Amino acid sequence: MAVAHCCHHLKENFTEKFGRGLAPLFWAVARARTEGKYNAALQKLRETKAAAATYLENAHPESWAEALFPGRRYGHDTSNIVESVNKTLKLDREMPITMLLDSIWHRVMQHRATRLAAAVNEQAAGNTWSSWAGGKVIEGRKWAGGNRVSLLGTSSMNFTNHYPVCPGCSLVADSCSSCAAKWHHICCRP
Repeated sequence: MAVAHCCHHLKENFTEKFGRGLAPLFWAVARARTEGKYNAALQKLRETKAAAATYLENAHPESWAEALFPGRRYGHDTSNIVESVNKTLKLDREMPITMLLDSIWHRVMQHRATRLAAAVNEQAAGNTWSSWAGGKVIEGRKWAGGNRVSLLGTSSMNFTNHYPVCPGCSLVADSCSSCAAKWHHICCRP
């Protein structure tokens, strides 16, 4: 089992020793996804301040650097998840295990009931999407608006203001009209 160290805490120690100005170079080393990019970022740090690069090399980079980590970090380079759980369960952590699990179950059920009530209210108001999901769709459309698709280099289509509607449920699809049938199949499966 691989043990991951929190990059935020390492960065705090690093910047305390070498200055806050090197923090971006630290994150470039820590978040490099390949060994080549890791080495390039470390070399750039070495050119800026050799002692800082040596410090990181001696800090067991296989336990914190994305490129050298033997397991998967799933995009988490800090211990924020653990700290969030600890904060949420601050008082509950002292309970016996069965009471702790019961407390967690009740907390999750309360959260789900709150979300269900919000969804029912949105549906009663005639909204297809929750405000959060609607925002994500709009954000995705804005992002996709700049995309261009070229078929075999012979033609292209600009996706700006081009959103076909699913014929089954009137859901707007973020794809070209030739994909509307596939979208309908995915969206309105029996």
